[in-house]
Amino acid sequence: MVSSLGDDLPTDVVRGGPYAFTNLEPTPIKLAPQGRASFVMGFNAIPQGDQGSCPRAASLEITPPNAYHTVVLDYSIAPCDGGKIAVSPVQAGVSPS
Repeated sequence: MVSSLGDDLPTDVVRGGPYAFTNLEPTPIKLAPQGRASFVMGFNAIPQGDQGSCPRAASLEITPPNAYHTVVLDYSIAPCDGGKIAVSPVQAGVSPS
């Protein structure tokens, strides 16, 4: 996660989690040229106890599987719990919103 000033924010990416994609197993996918792939993410946006507000990201840096470069997306989120974001395996096609 990156702030609006370009600073890195605390981020903890975990596989699975207490969301609809908890038990999805990663499987290899093949994409045609210009094919599309997606993943689903979830996070807690409600501060717990004396946590205060949760840091707000202005963009996300995403590293695709087996890649060494990042893709930067303008996407504003504010996950709590130290920036904990649960992600699903990458799947061919576009995930529903």
